[in-house]
Amino acid sequence: MSYNFSQARTRGRGHSRQWAARFSSLLLVSHLGGFPPPLPAQEAVPFRLMMADSSIVIGAVVTMITTKTVVRLDSIIRPAPKPVPPVARGIPFGPYNLFGGGGAGTHSWDTPLVTAPFTMGTDLISPEGLERRLTAARVRGIRQVIQMTGGSHARYKTDGVFDMEEWRGAMDRYNTPAIKAAVARGVEDGSIIGNSVMDEPHNAGTVGHLKNSWGPAGTMTKARIDSMCTYQKGMFPTLPCGVVHDHAVFEPDKSYRVVDFVVDQYAWVKTQGDVLKFRNDALAMSKRDGHAVLFSINILAGGEHKWPKDPWVCPEPPETFQSTGKNPLSLGSTGGRGPFAPTCRVTPAQLLSWGTTLGAAGCGLTMWRYDRSLMAKPEYQASLGGIAATLAVLPAVACKRVSG
Repeated sequence: MSYNFSQARTRGRGHSRQWAARFSSLLLVSHLGGFPPPLPAQEAVPFRLMMADSSIVIGAVVTMITTKTVVRLDSIIRPAPKPVPPVARGIPFGPYNLFGGGGAGTHSWDTPLVTAPFTMGTDLISPEGLERRLTAARVRGIRQVIQMTGGSHARYKTDGVFDMEEWRGAMDRYNTPAIKAAVARGVEDGSIIGNSVMDEPHNAGTVGHLKNSWGPAGTMTKARIDSMCTYQKGMFPTLPCGVVHDHAVFEPDKSYRVVDFVVDQYAWVKTQGDVLKFRNDALAMSKRDGHAVLFSINILAGGEHKWPKDPWVCPEPPETFQSTGKNPLSLGSTGGRGPFAPTCRVTPAQLLSWGTTLGAAGCGLTMWRYDRSLMAKPEYQASLGGIAATLAVLPAVACKRVSG
């Protein structure tokens, strides 16, 4: 028996002799019974071998003089193509606290509070629960924005001021081979969108937010957030790094150089309902600075509302602010009272309009936060389903920098 290799060619590394030898060995093994039963004899069987690293492509024709057997090498050698993971399609969409906690319900590492129509969760993570959470999310097709250093701001402060050493100490708990491998896999298959290193770095202790302050004005800067992302990337080189803040309130005249994405949350009060202005301003800064935008909507406290907070009025359709006497110029309505005075919930119509407008323009759409009572209402379920359907058919966009 003899084998004639023709039309062999290599691209990139010039290993034709080496690969010819390997083909001969494979054919010999096949003839001796090392592979499954061969196909019926043919005079010539064309095949193409694609190496896993795509650096070598060899095309050849194998001719067998014997009439006994021929092995179709392309079915033996060629690795099966990697399936496109279902979690990587469409623009991901889903609320904060999808797996509970933070007032949304009982926390679980393994079971979300709800799945459909959501394809994304934004959740606090821990070294002990990270691998379980990623597995649970992956099998359900849920992509994750993880928060390795989320939770109470007090964890990362000394004497009421942000302490970088405390933050690094919290990050260092993730610096294990198992967690690094789990995160790398999650990024590769699309089940991890990125990690948010800080929530609201602009918070310097304004009225109503004293507990969440990071310290006096100037404690946090974009340069400092960049340094936190640099530290994260030292452990997880492929993991996109993000931060949560309104584009207009945190050093808008300065630019990030390392941050990959900004979680930018909308509420009515920011532009009095002009969601297009909010979107366009955010995208303009994104284009200027090279980072991506993952939009968010404050569905619980982001509806139209009026000061003073006493009386706390959140008219629901068909009532309006005008009909209740709260504001004679406003025909707006709300979804009811928010979590604290004078905030109000968004209406189903606002949710659908804002969600499709913002979601289609970013690398994802999240909402603060999961709320069982709101999301159980049929009118809100219809709006959520409409957003999900709109975003599901759009091409996925990576939450990564497009320039240095």
